Parts: sequence; C-alpha cells; structure tokens
Amino acid sequence: MSQRLREGLRAIPGVHNAGPDAWSLSSSITTLQLDHGTLERVQRLVSILRDHYQIVTKVRPEVCGVRIAVAAFNIAEEIDKLLDALVKEVPGL
Repeated sequence: MSQRLREGLRAIPGVHNAGPDAWSLSSSITTLQLDHGTLERVQRLVSILRDHYQIVTKVRPEVCGVRIAVAAFNIAEEIDKLLDALVKEVPGL
C-alpha cells in the first residue's frame, strides 16, 4: 500500500514524497510536502483531510510536511480515497 501511495503522489502536481521511495530505505510512513508549502498550508490540508474525508494524518512541522502512516489493515480503496482528496484539495490551498 505504501508503494501505491508513493506512486500516486508522483502523479499529483504540487505534491512530492519527502523521503526515499525505495522500500529498503524507508518504512510504511510517508511524508508528503507541498511545493511552495508553508506550515499554514500543511495544517489546513491536514484539517481538510480529517474534517471532510475522515482521513487521519499528522502535521510534521520540522519538515513542513504531512505524515501518512499506512498500516497492514489499510486497503487500496483507502489509499485511492486519499490520493483523490489530494488531487481535489491541494490546488486550492
């Protein structure tokens, strides 16, 4: 599921993975950053994801990013829901 997430992030303008894509160099936690991101924009995105889509993420202020933790119980539809939300919401931040 982490690979699906990271591949999906590459297709979204204005968003990138802050860490390595290679599984051997990372974990199931992905941190995304916004192009021209500010802490305010990141906080707004986390709030929108939670309030409008019931997707729980976390602000990582030290890297001005959004932490996404994919767990063993997550399914493809949940990853797709997150990616769809990002496509819709990031341009308006």
